Amino acid sequence: MRHFLALGLLVLTLGSARGALAQAGGAPASALVLLNLPEGGTVGAPLSFEVQAAAPGGLSTSYAGTVRLSSSDPGASLPADYTFTPEDAGRHRFSATFKAGGEQTLTVEDVSGTITADRRTLQLEAPVGPTIVRNGNPNARLSTDYLFNLAGAVEATGALPLTYSKCGVPTEGLAVDALTGEVTYRPRGLGPVNLCFRVSNSLGSVDYPLTVTVRSWLTSTITLDFDVKTSSASAPARATFTGNAKVAAADQPLKIELDLGDGSPLLVRGLTDFTFEHVYTGPGTYNTRVTAMNGAGAKVTKSQPVTIADAAGNVPPVARVKASATTGRDSLAVDFSCDCAAGSTPLSAVRWDFGDGATSTDGAVGHTFAPGRYRVKLLVVDAAGLTAWDEQEIVVTRGTALPPTCVARASPILGRAPRAVVFTAQAAGDSGNPPEVVWTFPDGTSVKGTRVERLLLASGWTQARLRVTDSDGLSCLDSARVLSVADERTAAAPPLIVTAPPAKARCGVPYSYTAASVSPAADVAAGTWSTPVAPQGLRIDGATGQIDWTPAPEQRGAQAVTVLLQRGEAAAEQAFEVTVECPEALDFETACGCSSGWSAGPAGGLLMLLWAAGRRRSRPPPLSRPRR
Repeated sequence: MRHFLALGLLVLTLGSARGALAQAGGAPASALVLLNLPEGGTVGAPLSFEVQAAAPGGLSTSYAGTVRLSSSDPGASLPADYTFTPEDAGRHRFSATFKAGGEQTLTVEDVSGTITADRRTLQLEAPVGPTIVRNGNPNARLSTDYLFNLAGAVEATGALPLTYSKCGVPTEGLAVDALTGEVTYRPRGLGPVNLCFRVSNSLGSVDYPLTVTVRSWLTSTITLDFDVKTSSASAPARATFTGNAKVAAADQPLKIELDLGDGSPLLVRGLTDFTFEHVYTGPGTYNTRVTAMNGAGAKVTKSQPVTIADAAGNVPPVARVKASATTGRDSLAVDFSCDCAAGSTPLSAVRWDFGDGATSTDGAVGHTFAPGRYRVKLLVVDAAGLTAWDEQEIVVTRGTALPPTCVARASPILGRAPRAVVFTAQAAGDSGNPPEVVWTFPDGTSVKGTRVERLLLASGWTQARLRVTDSDGLSCLDSARVLSVADERTAAAPPLIVTAPPAKARCGVPYSYTAASVSPAADVAAGTWSTPVAPQGLRIDGATGQIDWTPAPEQRGAQAVTVLLQRGEAAAEQAFEVTVECPEALDFETACGCSSGWSAGPAGGLLMLLWAAGRRRSRPPPLSRPRR
C-alpha cells in the first residue's frame, strides 16, 4: 500500500543546508521527502532536487531502500530506480527534465511500498522571454505605503526563474524584491513620479515604465461590512465570509484582505462584493479581520470571532487584547489586559508574548517597547485544553523613522506528522533597500528568506519567529505557529506550555524556572521534559519541568533555551532567550598589581568577581588605567 503526505502546492527553499534533516542515525526510515525542488521551471531545462529518508527524530542515515520517481508528465525524463548506498547516508541528489508545460507533479516512493511517499506540484513554463502584466496603480498618497496592485507585486509570465528589479532613473524609497517582485514605496514628495520595473530571465528582459501621481488629499470614506457563517458548530467546520466594501472611483483600486485568525496565509480579493471560504480543522476561537484598502493607502478594518467547539461540544473561550496605546516615539509603555470570557469550562491559563522575547502569565501586565514593530500575541486556555488567540500590533518609531512592516504566515496550519510546512513572510522597509528576513525555529536554527520549508516529524505545536530588519537597524517581529497531530481526523490538541520563563539571569546567581502545560488529556501530569537547546550547566527535571542553572561569567549575554515536553506521540516546545548579566569586567592585572604574564584562570575569575563586589562597597579611588 502506498502512503502519501498530503502537501499540496509548496514553495521550497533552495540550498541543501536549509532543508536538511537532523541526524537520526540507524533509525529505520518512515517517510521519503522531496526537498530543494523549485516551485517551477522551464520545459526542457533540468531541475535538480534531493530525496531524503526521514525517521522519527531526523535523517535515517542507514536507509538502503530503492526509490522510484514518477510524474504526471508522461514525457518527463526521470532517473531510473535508485538504491541508496551507505555513502548516501540517507540523502541523494537527482535531476529531472519535463517535456510538458503547466502544472505537473513529481512523486518519490520506496518500491516496497512500506514507507510514506512524497508528492510535489510545480509549474512548468514554455521557454519564452518575460511578459509583464501592466496593472500598476497610477495614484499614490504622500507618506503612505503605495499599493502597486492587488498583489502588491509586479506580475509577469515567462520561462522560470524570473528576476525582478528597478530600471531607469533611481526613485528614492522604491524597492523591488528580486525573487517575488514585491513593490515597496512610500512617496516623499508631491506630483508625478516616474517608476520603472524590469523582469528578466535567461531569454531576455522587459521594462515597465509607470508614472504615478502623488497627492496629499484626504481620501474618501471606505464603507465595509461583512458576516461569517459556519457549516457546523464543531470541528471541522467550513466558514463562509461574505461582505461588501465601497470606495469612490477616484480612489480605486480596492483591495480586500482577510486574516483568518489561525495563522493561515492572508486571502485577498479585488471586488466590492466579496466571498471567502475556509475550513477550520481544529476547535478554538479565531478572531478574524477583514481589511479594505483603497488605492491611496487608506484602510478600514473590522473583526469578528469564529468559535468552533470540539467533538464533545465544549465551547472554547474568547480572548481580546486591550492595549492602552499602540503607537509611540522612541519608547512606549503599554498596559495590556485580557478581555476574556470562559466557554464551557473555566479559564486555566493566560500567556502574553510581546514579540521582543519577553512573556507574561498575568491577566493584566505592563510592558515597555523600544523602537520597532511588534505583534503582541495573547493565548488563553481553558480547563478542557481549548484555546483562544488574539494579537495587537505595536509600532514605535525612532524619531521620525518608521520600522519595517512584516507578516508571518504558515501553511498548512494543521496536518499529520511527519509533514512539510512552508513559512512565508511579507516584508517591506522604508529605506528603498530590501530588508533582511530571518526565521528562527525552536531547535535554534536560523534561516534567511521570505519562504522557508521545514519538515516537522513529531506531533505538537511549532512556533517560528520572524525578524525583518531594514538598513537603519529597525526591526519588525512576528511569529507563526502550526499544529502537527498523530491523526488530523481527530485533531486532538497536544499539550501547550503556558508558563513564562524569567528573561534575565545573573552570573553566579541560581536561576530557576518550572515549565507547566495544559492538555485536554485526562492525565495532564504525564510526560517527559527535556532541553534540546540549552547553555552549558542548565539542567531540567524530566518529571517536573523544573529548570536549575547557575550562569558562569563566560555565558554573559543572550542564551538560547528550548524546553520540550514529550507525551506519547504528542509534544510541546517552548523556545526563549535568557539574558545573562555579569558584574562589569575589570582589569584585574592592574587592580592587584600582578605582572603582565600572570593569568587568572578559573580561580582568578572568581577572585575578580569577589574583588569587584568588595570594591563597590569600599569605593576606593579611581584606578590609574581605565577598566576594559
